[in-house]
Amino acid sequence: MSITSLFRHDHEPERKILLSDTFGGPLDPTERLDADAQLCTFLRSEPLHPFRLTVDTFGQEAVTDHILALTLALHDELDRCTYLTHREKRASRNMGTGIFINAAPRTTHANGDPFYVAALPHGIRVVATPLSALAPVRERVERLQILPNENNGLYSNAEQFRSSYTAILLHPSFARRFPLQEIDPDTIPKEDSRWKLSYVDRYGNLVTNVEDPHAQWSQLQTIAGAIGRVRLRVGQSSPREIALGNSLGTADPGQLIVYGNGNIDVVRKWHPEDRAQDKLDQSAYRLFGSPTVGDAITTVNPTNTKSFSTSVLPATVL
Repeated sequence: MSITSLFRHDHEPERKILLSDTFGGPLDPTERLDADAQLCTFLRSEPLHPFRLTVDTFGQEAVTDHILALTLALHDELDRCTYLTHREKRASRNMGTGIFINAAPRTTHANGDPFYVAALPHGIRVVATPLSALAPVRERVERLQILPNENNGLYSNAEQFRSSYTAILLHPSFARRFPLQEIDPDTIPKEDSRWKLSYVDRYGNLVTNVEDPHAQWSQLQTIAGAIGRVRLRVGQSSPREIALGNSLGTADPGQLIVYGNGNIDVVRKWHPEDRAQDKLDQSAYRLFGSPTVGDAITTVNPTNTKSFSTSVLPATVL
């Protein structure tokens, strides 16, 4: 694809996903709208319908990694599907998807990190700060630009609420009015390779992310051995014993289980007698002490509580 074709659509994206710690909402992920579920429903069930999704990230800023990667994966899925015609797929791309990520508290210098504009496949356009917010899609960025923090014609040099202006850069024809500078996508930092918590859904299930999920799953199987269980710590939580399984169908009611489903999730299987509140109060999220998205996940030796080695073991198919 040529550089000139990357931003070929001048109209404002018809699908918008806005993530910021300024939108307000419950801090507890089990009390807020499930952005993952909404995105999956919008893009899978209404692929030709505009939508606008706002996500409050306060206290869970690292959730932007999951949402950004998920959005690209869902667009890839649409492009591969057989139930849409080539014309419908082209129409979906032409609608455009804009993702705004504001996850940079002003902690180091007066005006914070600058905003970056990235073009991804399938007509996806991202405006984000800091640059590390683009790490989950680093290898897929086709064009990258930066808006200078000062003398940019969009906001004053002393402006404290830059995020209220900067999403205008999602609109290509507006963006050309400002002095965006081309930079090399290779300057985007590589994604953290640790096994970590990447998302907590409405029911308190823990969605995790790791650079090589196949190797991580193989390691868990080796640690579990014949007993089929491991002890996990999420962030600063107390270690908990948890069963390994291929799906929730292999777990007993009320049991914590970690299973591979293309990635690795940690969930509690509901008990038939659970009330709605019981499902939340006894969810994996609660049982692991309400961890924060981005927290590291470690295996703990049951005899001396030291972490097991993270050496990569032979991969198995999840």
